[in-house]
Amino acid sequence: MLETKINVDWISATMRPALTGSDEEERRKQRKAWIARELSRRGVYVLFDRGWIEHARRPYNKAYRAPQHGCTLFFNDKLDYQTIEFTGKGCAELTKRKELSATMAYFIEEHNVTRFDIAVDIRTDLLPRDFIAAGYSSRIKSHSEVVSPSGQTYYLGSPKSDLSVRVYRYESPHPRHEFLRIEFQARRDRAKQLARIWLSAGPIAAAKHAAASFAFAHPDWQENIGHGLHEPLPAIDRGESKTMEWLIKQVKPAMLRLLESGEVSNSWWNSFFEGMPLARFAQGVESDENESPPPTNETPEQ
Repeated sequence: MLETKINVDWISATMRPALTGSDEEERRKQRKAWIARELSRRGVYVLFDRGWIEHARRPYNKAYRAPQHGCTLFFNDKLDYQTIEFTGKGCAELTKRKELSATMAYFIEEHNVTRFDIAVDIRTDLLPRDFIAAGYSSRIKSHSEVVSPSGQTYYLGSPKSDLSVRVYRYESPHPRHEFLRIEFQARRDRAKQLARIWLSAGPIAAAKHAAASFAFAHPDWQENIGHGLHEPLPAIDRGESKTMEWLIKQVKPAMLRLLESGEVSNSWWNSFFEGMPLARFAQGVESDENESPPPTNETPEQ
């Protein structure tokens, strides 16, 4: 059996807070304070940024962010409702802190779940197009493929439908490049349904229920879903992923050229890498941060 991981990768819910402020600024503060208080009562703690930002996303035009929690609160001063959203990073943080079930239960029981994504990661060399080529339900008419330097993605189902899926994998050096990901995106009533199944019957049951509409035929799905279940993979924020790619493709080559030139002193490199975990660099050689750097005959800079 191949190593298989299942996790919640996105959840959002719409709610109507109790707003009593006399002006827009006061009501904005109440929106943020209200949801933070409601979540904290269930043992879920989210700290939003102080200031709101302009955010063009219909029907909302403003947002409060909690980047350390992978969470955003969307609102519009003219509307009496708002939406809170946890991305993959946010769901991973909730899972890590053992707060995911409490958050989902609160959204399901007291508000309106509008989106719920399930990600299944299988450690395999299989490419998305080969996974899809093995067969899927003939009822699925909408499909597309996107290939980029960062990886390959195959979409099944309309993004506007209640349930769609994307099958993708990243190229190295992305942290998840060894895994094929099958990611189900549920909206509206399907989102509510899948979230309830996850809570009542567990991750495997929810993943199987989502996959039933697509009838995947590849053995990597047929033989491994429900077997060898492990902890979810760490979620990587899309912005962070792009930063990592930039570091690998542009920053690293530039640093290597600088190292090879021999024109930069050891003391400059030690200063540059100060505070970074596990590694120090001297004369182009990596050593453990607790070890002394290799000796040098260079006169220290004044």
